[in-house]
Amino acid sequence: MDIENHFLEKLYKKKRIERVDALQKALSLTSNQVRNLLEGLPLEEDTADSMIENQLATYQLPYGVALNFLINDEKFVVPMAIEEPSVIAAASSAAKFFSQYGGFQTAVTERMMIGQAVLTGVPDMKKAIQSLEKNEENIVQMADNAHPSIVKRGGGAVSIQIKEINANRELDYPDFLIVHLYVETLEAMGANIINTMMEAVLPLWKNIQVDKL
Repeated sequence: MDIENHFLEKLYKKKRIERVDALQKALSLTSNQVRNLLEGLPLEEDTADSMIENQLATYQLPYGVALNFLINDEKFVVPMAIEEPSVIAAASSAAKFFSQYGGFQTAVTERMMIGQAVLTGVPDMKKAIQSLEKNEENIVQMADNAHPSIVKRGGGAVSIQIKEINANRELDYPDFLIVHLYVETLEAMGANIINTMMEAVLPLWKNIQVDKL
């Protein structure tokens, strides 16, 4: 990303419209992007209601940018919506310091996420664990079948892990099993993928709970 740094010098001393103008020149912002910054984009009621349950209202935070970031040898300004006065200044100062020493380097290894199920009321814990281990391949396949698009992109369910939790007699807690489903979510955030897969394998796990597998 090619940033003309001289436009951003002493940005904190400029007026708001001057900051937007400086960003437009430094980052080659489009007219639509500039208009969005100047006018803001408050959420419409229908949009807000579709995003969360029991939506009542919306609220706003100041929107600014932290400067001087050098990440993987590219220069960035980092947008932040935050109410704390010192955070953007501190982030910009730290980024400027580290940029003198090569900045920040990032690497992506794997995006493994975990879905968890708690199995209670299991008649025979040992048999249930054996059944889960025996059916691991089927569980992984069922999970993948529930979300084929992530499989096509090279991700998907990988394995399961089982933990037996012993009873706490003092608190009258029974023994139970925790089953983790490991899923490679790639670039996706993964929450919806995990939920869909867990719902798909839930009937099989319920059979284990009642000793029908």
